[in-house]
Amino acid sequence: YTIVMRRVRMKALWTRGGSEGMFVIEGSLDSVRDPEWGKLNLRHLFGVYMYSAEGSNSAPWKVDGAMKSYGLSQQVGFMGLHLPAFKESDASSSIIDWIKQGAMARLASAQDAVFTFLATRHQAHMMFDTDSSGKLWTQIHVRILLPQMLGGFKTPWMLLMKLPVDGSEIEGARGLNSTVRLVGHWTGREDEFKFTAFFCRAEDNLCFHTRTWTFTSDAIRHEGQVFKDPLEEPYRYSYRMSRQEEADVTLLGLLGEEHE
Repeated sequence: YTIVMRRVRMKALWTRGGSEGMFVIEGSLDSVRDPEWGKLNLRHLFGVYMYSAEGSNSAPWKVDGAMKSYGLSQQVGFMGLHLPAFKESDASSSIIDWIKQGAMARLASAQDAVFTFLATRHQAHMMFDTDSSGKLWTQIHVRILLPQMLGGFKTPWMLLMKLPVDGSEIEGARGLNSTVRLVGHWTGREDEFKFTAFFCRAEDNLCFHTRTWTFTSDAIRHEGQVFKDPLEEPYRYSYRMSRQEEADVTLLGLLGEEHE
C-alpha cells in the first residue's frame, strides 16, 4: 500500500442551517500511478536526530502513558521497541544499569528514570533505501548520547529497525495481539517525506494507534493518535526531533545490502 497525496475539491450539493449538508469530492485520479521511489533523492534527509522539547506538545513517555491507560500493549510503545536494541550494546546496558542504581538510591522509580533518560538522550540515525524491485525501506539505528557534563560519550549504533514502507505486515514488529504496517506517502516531493505506522488489533484489524513521521532537512515531526474506542476522542500528540549531525559514513556503507 501507498498513501498518494492528491489535491481535490469538496463541492456542496446541498446544505441546511449551516450544520448539515451533502458534499461530493471532485478531483482527477488519472495521473495516479505506482510510486517510483527509486527516482526520489532523499539523501539530504539522512542524518542523526534527537528529541527536542522545543516545538513539542508531548513526549514519548506521555504517549506510552496514554497507551497504558487505554490498556494497550506496551510492546509497541517507545520502551518496548527501543530497549531491546539498547540492550544489544554492552556500553548502553551499563549506562541503563547506572541510571537504575541512581534512581533506587534516591528511592525513585527505576523504570521511570530509565524511560525519561533514554527518551531525551537517545539519538536516531535515519536512512532510506530501495531494493531491486523498487520497494522503499527505512533503516533506523539508535545510540545513547551522554550529557557534556558526563563527557558527551556516545554508545555504538545499534539497529532498531530495517523495514519496508509498502504497507505489508511487519512480522518482527508484531506485538501482543496486534499487527503493524508502515505506509509511505507519495507526493513526488524531495524536500519532505512522510510515512505512517498503523497499529491494528489482530482479531478484527481495528486501528488503535497511528504514528506519522514527517522528514524535512532540519527535523522530524512525529505525530500520532492513540484510540481507546472508535466513539471516543483519541489522545493526539506531536513532538519534534531536531537534526544534530550529518549521516554516519559507516552506516551509509550499509545501503544496498540485501533486504530481508
